[in-house]
Amino acid sequence: MNSKGIRIRRSRKRYMRKRAHIVFSLCGCLLFLIFLYRREATLNRALPRFLREVKRSSVNWGARLVVARSRPKYNTSSDELNVFVITLQRTPARRAQLIHNLTQAGVAHKIFFAVDGLLPLDGDDILKYAGLRKRSRLISLDVLRAHSPSTELDLMIHERLRFGCYLSHVRLWEHLVNSEMPFAVILEDDVIILERFDYSLRHLIRNLPDNWDIFYLNSCFSKLGGLLRPGIFQLRGALCTYGYVISKDGANKLLQDTALSSEKPVDHMLDEAIFSRSLTAYQALPPLILPRLYTSTLAYPHGRSI
Repeated sequence: MNSKGIRIRRSRKRYMRKRAHIVFSLCGCLLFLIFLYRREATLNRALPRFLREVKRSSVNWGARLVVARSRPKYNTSSDELNVFVITLQRTPARRAQLIHNLTQAGVAHKIFFAVDGLLPLDGDDILKYAGLRKRSRLISLDVLRAHSPSTELDLMIHERLRFGCYLSHVRLWEHLVNSEMPFAVILEDDVIILERFDYSLRHLIRNLPDNWDIFYLNSCFSKLGGLLRPGIFQLRGALCTYGYVISKDGANKLLQDTALSSEKPVDHMLDEAIFSRSLTAYQALPPLILPRLYTSTLAYPHGRSI
C-alpha cells in the first residue's frame, strides 16, 4: 500500500474513533436522562438536574480550595452564636424537643415564627421573591378550594407552604443584614443538636476562611469537596436546610441576587448559589446536628419529600 493509501486509512480510523466517542458520549447522556426520567416521571425535572450537574462539574473546585486554605481565618469580636429556631406558630410540639435541648445545653436562642403558607401571603413578597411560574401557583386558598380538584388543591397547598418556608429564611437574612450581628445560626425545629454543640460550633466558625458565606451544620445530597481544616470540608452543593450558619455578606448576596424571582425551593436555590459560585460554602463533618424523623410540614403530595 502506498503512502497516500496509508494516510487515508489512518484518517478513516481517526474519524471512526471520534465518531465512536461522540456516539458513546451521547448514549451515556441518553441513558442518564432515561434513568432520571424513570425516576422522576418527567423529563421536565430530569433535564434541569442533568444540566445542573454539568455546570457543577465545570467549576475548578480544587483551585478554589487551595486559595481558601491560604486565606486568613475568620475573625469576629462577637462571642454570641445568634441562634434562631424557625418554627410554625401552630406546631409547638414539633419544636419542644429542640428548645429543651438548647436550654439544657445553655445555648441562648430565639424562636422565629415562620411564614405560614396556609395564611394569606403578602403580594409584595410574591412579586419580589417568586418567579413567574411560581406566582401563578400561589393562588389564594379560598379560590383554590372553590375551583380546584382535590389533586390540584394538594399541589397548590404544597407550593404555598414551600414558599412560606422560603420566605421564612429570607426574613431571617433580612433581619441579619439590618442588625449588628456578623452572622446567624439558623436551625429548623426538627433537628437534634449533638454533644458540645456550642463549643464545637464556635471553634469551627473561627477556623473558616475570612470570606466564607454559608456553613452547613448538616445537609442531604451533599457534594463535599476536600478538607479545608479539621472538621470543615469544602461544599460544592447540598439540599436540606436542617441547620446552617450564614454570614452578613452571604445574606446580602442572596437578597440582592439569587433569592430574587426564584422558581426553586429554598434549599435548591442555595444549592444553585453555591455551584454558580455566588456563595462560598463549607460543611461540618462530623455534623453538629441530626434531623429528627418528623413528617414534613410542607405537605408533599404522594409522600414525596425532595
